[in-house]
Amino acid sequence: MPILRLWSVLLVLAAPVLAQHNVLLLIADDLGVDRVGAYGVHPAPGHTPNIDALAAGGVLFRNAWATPVCSSTRACILTGQLGMRTGIGRAIAGNNDVELSVDVPTIADVLRPAYRTAACGKWHLHSNPGHPLDHPMLMGFEHYRGNMDVLPGFISDAYSSHVVNTDGHISYSTTYATSETVNDALSFIGWAQEPWLLQVAFHAPHAPFHKPPQSLHTYNLPANIAANIPVHMQAMTEAMDTEIGRLLGSMSPAVLADTYVIFVADNGTDKPAVTPPFDPQRAKNTLYEGGIHVPLIIKGPGVVAGAETAALVNTCDLFATMADMAGAVITPPEDSVSAFPYLANPALPSLRSWVYAEIFWDNGFGPYPRYERTVRNERYKLLRFHVPYDMTKWSRQELYDLQADPFELVDLLATGTPSGPAAQAYAELAARLDRTFAPFVDMGGALPGSQGTPRLVGEGELVAGTPFMLELTSAPASSGGVLLAGVDVLGAPYAGGVIIPDWSSPGQMHRFSTGLQGEARLPGLWPPGIPAGLFVYVQAWVADAATASGLAASNGLRATARAF
Repeated sequence: MPILRLWSVLLVLAAPVLAQHNVLLLIADDLGVDRVGAYGVHPAPGHTPNIDALAAGGVLFRNAWATPVCSSTRACILTGQLGMRTGIGRAIAGNNDVELSVDVPTIADVLRPAYRTAACGKWHLHSNPGHPLDHPMLMGFEHYRGNMDVLPGFISDAYSSHVVNTDGHISYSTTYATSETVNDALSFIGWAQEPWLLQVAFHAPHAPFHKPPQSLHTYNLPANIAANIPVHMQAMTEAMDTEIGRLLGSMSPAVLADTYVIFVADNGTDKPAVTPPFDPQRAKNTLYEGGIHVPLIIKGPGVVAGAETAALVNTCDLFATMADMAGAVITPPEDSVSAFPYLANPALPSLRSWVYAEIFWDNGFGPYPRYERTVRNERYKLLRFHVPYDMTKWSRQELYDLQADPFELVDLLATGTPSGPAAQAYAELAARLDRTFAPFVDMGGALPGSQGTPRLVGEGELVAGTPFMLELTSAPASSGGVLLAGVDVLGAPYAGGVIIPDWSSPGQMHRFSTGLQGEARLPGLWPPGIPAGLFVYVQAWVADAATASGLAASNGLRATARAF
């Protein structure tokens, strides 16, 4: 394991995992709420009896948001971080694209070694020149089997003729991909010691559109696929639903009873498969509801059966949710708010007052030719479309009342400034989008002292010449300390001693003293010449005679250099 990733993982794993229950994460590809019967938002959603049964036995989330494309949502789920922090804002396109960095800890890292971990099916988080075969294992999974990319073609037989990667070894398969993914999942469940974390990521119902095996669906499909995309997509969805039923039905009752089952989609329905009253121009690849409003259903131990929650949820929240399911005592990334409390109390008021989504490209840290963001509260939603290559300016914005106008037909800003509740909501949501999300990520890993756990926070854009501030609180009063730095340069850490201070290297440390309240403010100007996307790691250590080691340490921060 690379030194830098080892350090990142150690910070995440600073607290124990109690190893309570199995976690089964089912991810559908290109499936909006319009194509799931349990949501009841489309007059002809298709046939999804097994997914509907999950909802009947668990909690259905009415207001779950993803990103509008594959890779960025998958990165959010695994890391608990928004794309602005990982650099994944669109579908990874293969050669020379940015992959999800192996330096970013995942939920698989959090649960190991207490859990066995595996991923089956679609991956779509790597770039070919990077780690084309072993990327899932580098992201914390012990075992991976599946096709790592999008199956080729718009209409083709690729589901029945595809490449398979088994822990870095390539083979070819003619087994129907949806069925093969379930076969692989059942194989892992058969030999893995409990508890386990298993990600089952279906290619379905993503293109290429095709005729699934007749045994997996109930449609009488017309001969012409191209002229009948929606019904073929529905047949592909029912085939996935049938295989989900086989997966759950093949698990022993005792194992299933001890397993949390999470069903979620990575984005909304693809445009060619959308039918009225939904708008194909406001589907996948857009920040309208058709692109980001996805099904999320959870069933498992202690989960209220047949319930719904209107709480605002982001797919980033699944990181903290799965950690809670496993009993992991951690501080999750700031973008991840656990949905676990809703499972026993679906009527609980939303733990989020707002939820956010974005799309940008190319992947990386900008500037971007396309950059769009949206935020909503319980009722209203604001979208902003930014000026190309300028993340600080927007060219167009739209405001919708989702309660009165769920299909986003009436832009409340089209006729000027709104009034009443809409005006107040606009001011609050605009202030949220006006705030540039800070590029500091809390990695945890503190060493408590006599005054509790020292807390290090960072503010600033980390753009050349701009001021930034690091602030330490809850440290011993009137004590000497050092701020340690480690920089990731071309994948190799410039080690300053982020776990154990290297007192002999003053060039890699900044010395300071805490005040009477155990605080310290450390201002600076971000230096020029640091490329966008570079990771900089910092951690504060303070002398504390009351501890056995004579030291206390703050949480670690990972800062990401920006480019505007």
